[in-house]
Amino acid sequence: MISVLTGKVIEKGEKNLIVELGGVGLNVITNRELALKANINEETRIFTYLHVKEDSLTLFGFEQKGQKEFFISLLSVSGVGPKLAMEIMEAPLAHIKEAIDEGNTDALSEVKGLGKKTAQKIILELKGKIPDEELMGDNFYSEEVVFTLINLGFTRKDIFKKLKDLPNNIQNTEEIVRWFLKKD
Repeated sequence: MISVLTGKVIEKGEKNLIVELGGVGLNVITNRELALKANINEETRIFTYLHVKEDSLTLFGFEQKGQKEFFISLLSVSGVGPKLAMEIMEAPLAHIKEAIDEGNTDALSEVKGLGKKTAQKIILELKGKIPDEELMGDNFYSEEVVFTLINLGFTRKDIFKKLKDLPNNIQNTEEIVRWFLKKD
């Protein structure tokens, strides 16, 4: 199975990238956000899921590992195929997770192609099973950062919610904690 690929983007569409890897161009189905961020002739790293059907192999790509894991969780729900799961992935994942945790079928049903019955199945099967950390993806924060902020009285949920806005140039534990406290 292809889990991660690193290669040069040679073409891009609205929801796909052609990534050249060792002289082979792979078509990777993505969400709009990743397709927009990718630059032609630049190297990119994509977390992938290979969907196998009897008549096709389709590669789906994600910017963060947590997004890929969430996609796989969606596929585990009866009635949710890869195309619908990718439509769900177009929405901000924090909002989707919140709708699932709160049992809000109306919010989930706003996704193109997702009916109320399937939304109810998603809620029934995934409610409480998607950790906030999973949606953080590659934005890894050491246990030291999390432990420090918990000791300062913050909940894990609040910590991961705020850290989603952390600028990329802030890297070490002390800087992250300082930034977090200023945001509060």
